[in-house]
Amino acid sequence: MTILGGDPFAVRVPGNPPLRHDGTRTIVPIYGSEETISKVYAIGQNHGCHIKVTSQGETPEARAERQAFLDAQSPDAVFPSIKCPGCYWFDLMLESNCGLDVDDGWPEETVAAGRESEVGAECEAECPVERAPF
Repeated sequence: MTILGGDPFAVRVPGNPPLRHDGTRTIVPIYGSEETISKVYAIGQNHGCHIKVTSQGETPEARAERQAFLDAQSPDAVFPSIKCPGCYWFDLMLESNCGLDVDDGWPEETVAAGRESEVGAECEAECPVERAPF
C-alpha cells in the first residue's frame, strides 16, 4: 500500500506492525483479508490521503507451481528415475516432468539452447530414461 499526502495518522492492523503515516509518503506492506485492506484504505481516505493498493496475491499459475513443488516433496512422489529431480531438464510443471519429452517438453529453441550448455548436454547423455528422440 502506498499512502500519499493528507493528514498524519497511525493505525494498528492485526498481524502487522503499526502503520504510521506522517502526511508525506508511506509505503507499507499490509497482510490481511480484503476487508482489512478496505478498512485501512477508508481510514487513509478519511485523513485526506491518496492511496494505491498493490496486490501481492498469488496468481493461479504461481499457486499451481507452488503446489507442484510441495507435491514433489511428498514421500509418495514418483519420478521416472531417481536422477530426475537433480537433472537440468527436470520440470515439475510438465506432466512428464522432462523438458526433453517429445509430446510434453520445452519449446524446440529452449531445448536447443539447453543442449549447448555443458550441464544440459551432460544430463541428457547420462539420462537413464528411455524416450523418443526430440
